[in-house]
Amino acid sequence: MEKLNQGFGKQEPKRAETTPNRSVLNSVFVDLFSIPAYRLEAYRALHPEDTDARAEDIQLVTLKLVVTNHIYNDLGFTFKNKWVYLIEAQSSWSPNIAVRQLMYLSDTFREHIYKTLQNMYGTKPLSLPEPELYVLYSGEEDVVDELSLAQTHWEHDNEFVSVKVKVLKGGGRDIFSQYVDFGKVYHRNMKEMGRTQEMIKATIQECKEKGILRDYLTEREAEVMDIMSLLYDQDVVTKHWLASERREAREEGREEGREEGEIAGMAKGRADALEEAIAKLMKAQNLTREEAEKILL
Repeated sequence: MEKLNQGFGKQEPKRAETTPNRSVLNSVFVDLFSIPAYRLEAYRALHPEDTDARAEDIQLVTLKLVVTNHIYNDLGFTFKNKWVYLIEAQSSWSPNIAVRQLMYLSDTFREHIYKTLQNMYGTKPLSLPEPELYVLYSGEEDVVDELSLAQTHWEHDNEFVSVKVKVLKGGGRDIFSQYVDFGKVYHRNMKEMGRTQEMIKATIQECKEKGILRDYLTEREAEVMDIMSLLYDQDVVTKHWLASERREAREEGREEGREEGEIAGMAKGRADALEEAIAKLMKAQNLTREEAEKILL
């Protein structure tokens, strides 16, 4: 692997006794592939036959909050502006992965067309990178090797829309397999030690000893610890804010109830507070509405 840039901050990891947020693994995935050398490893894992690939051939195009419902993907990059690779990391299986990938691809193309100043309504074909769609699955279920939008949702091939997503499951020593192994160590330690800082430290140490993401965890250990702590801090702040808003909503509901009916007033206040909490959590942690609702409800 190409030598990574030196000079990462070496500050001491946070010592606060906090409980890690459930999106820790996803955040590690995003941070890992924000580094050019590891994006190159990702490309080489998908195309080992291309031994001449270089880090400068790869440009990050990961989507962040690009459509109205705040959908985003975990990793997107182009290779020599000719191919685009969209990769979503999942520890739980969903039959809707192909739908999401279609949406990611649509918005990736929209961004590409905009940045390259092309005319969608012109008489010449647009110049678009050829896509490859993947999901990196690190769960325990026995899942298929490929997802088809038509087969999943209509149970037959559709001549008008064809979207296929390859499923990466690990099992080797490439960068994706190491991430899957990291997730397995994390989940095992979490069951044994609980969701604690000690568990995170033990996971990082065990993975380094076993050669799982060793270079990344060695050079970015402090940053990884900070990411996990920051996520927890955001979660705590959001939950405290929600509790406060709910208390205020109840008080407002009581006041409105005296004038317009107590039940109607309380319901409206609580609903408005919940909507605002969901919106803030989606923005703070780059979540979909469904993911935010799972945390708050």
